[in-house]
Amino acid sequence: MFVLKVQKQYNVTEEDFQKLGIETDDSIAKAYACEAILEAIHCDTLVGFINKAGIRLSKKGRPLIHDGRLSYVLHQLAIKIYHLDMSNQRGKIRYKKLQLAKKILKLSKRIRGSGRVGEALGPDLPKGRV
Repeated sequence: MFVLKVQKQYNVTEEDFQKLGIETDDSIAKAYACEAILEAIHCDTLVGFINKAGIRLSKKGRPLIHDGRLSYVLHQLAIKIYHLDMSNQRGKIRYKKLQLAKKILKLSKRIRGSGRVGEALGPDLPKGRV
C-alpha cells in the first residue's frame, strides 16, 4: 500500500523503478526505493543527499551525522538491485550505494520539478490569481 500511495501522490511510475534496476514484481525493493525518494525530495544537492545518507566520511575518517534509516535503505536496495554479497564486497557496496543515490536524486528532482510536493505548500490558488 505504501508503494501505491507514493506512486499516486508523487507520480512515480513503473518505468522509474525499472530505471533504478528494480524488477516489476519486487515489492520490497520498490518500498525501499520509495523511502529513499521521499528522503531525496528534500535535498537540494547530491553532496547533501550523500551526507544525509552517510555514504561520505569526514576528512578525519569519522562518519558525519546522518540519517541511519536512509543509509540502511540504500544499503539494502544496493544489495537487492546489484545482487551483492555483504561479506566480501564492502567497497563495492559503498560504490553502488553512491551510484544509486545519484539515480534516486535525479528521479526526485524530476518529481519535485513536476509540480507540488506534499501539502506543505498550502491550498491551490484560484485560477487567474498569482
